[in-house]
This record gives sequence, C-alpha cells and structure tokens, in this order.
Amino acid sequence: KDIIIGQGYNPENRNDVPEEIMKLARVKSGYETALLKKEMIEHEMAAATLTAPFSGIIANLTAQPNQLVSSSEPFCRIIQEKDMEIVFHVLESELHLVTKGQKIAIEPAASTLHCKNGEIIEINPIVDEKGLIQIKAIVKGNAGLMEGMNVTVQIHHHTKE
Repeated sequence: KDIIIGQGYNPENRNDVPEEIMKLARVKSGYETALLKKEMIEHEMAAATLTAPFSGIIANLTAQPNQLVSSSEPFCRIIQEKDMEIVFHVLESELHLVTKGQKIAIEPAASTLHCKNGEIIEINPIVDEKGLIQIKAIVKGNAGLMEGMNVTVQIHHHTKE
C-alpha cells in the first residue's frame, strides 16, 4: 500500500491503479516472492504425499508424522484388502502339471475350516538352486487369510482318459 500511495494512487481503489504500478508494488513489497515461495511449498507438499495405487491396510509402520524417512528402506507395508496373493513353489519335474489360469484350493495350515479357491496368475520362468519354480496365485476375498500365513495349496489338474 505504501508503494501505491507513494506513486500518488489510492490503495483502496485498485481498479484506478495502472497495471505497471501494481506490478512494481508487488515486486518491491516482496509479494511476488512470497507468492512464488507459497507455490513452491505447495508443490513440495504434494510431492511429499504418498498415495498407494490401491486401497488397503497399513502394516509394519515404523515412521511417525513429521519424521524424515530414508528413501532406501521401507517404512510400512500396504496389504490389499479384497484379494490375497499366494506365493508358493513347485518342483521343476512337476512344472508340466501347472498352467496359468489353473484353479487351486488354499487352506490355512492352522485350520481346515477355511478352504478358499484361487487361480494361478504367474509362473516365474526361472528355476532356483533347489530345483523349485515360484508360482503366484490370487484368491478373491481374503476372509480368514492373513499376510505371511502358511497355507496348503492344492492344484486342480484334470487328466484326460
């Protein structure tokens, strides 16, 4: 306002002040710098916010609000609520019995009451040093299953007569 008054204009009637004088007042008063800093902070805040690509439950949270977190170490896990991914291994000699899209049954090792049906979604093309191949399956609806739980997997294989 001081700069506008110094130029002979009434700061209450901003429509009467020429645009060049308003620009000069913004620069000299530090208003433009403050706007730029505000935009930069808003951008940094948006970049500092993490958004998961799916909804889920946070587990193993080690960070606290306003704590600096190393970018190389995980500070939490997000577990998808609706579907559960099952990872298991089959022997190299039994790979010919397994195909992508094949139906399986999953039963928690701790209980025989909650048998779930699933489907093989991925077969890793590498055999490990123990002669095992990693298989991934998906189970729709994870009721009764928890992340890290031991399960028994039955692969349904139909033979032709």
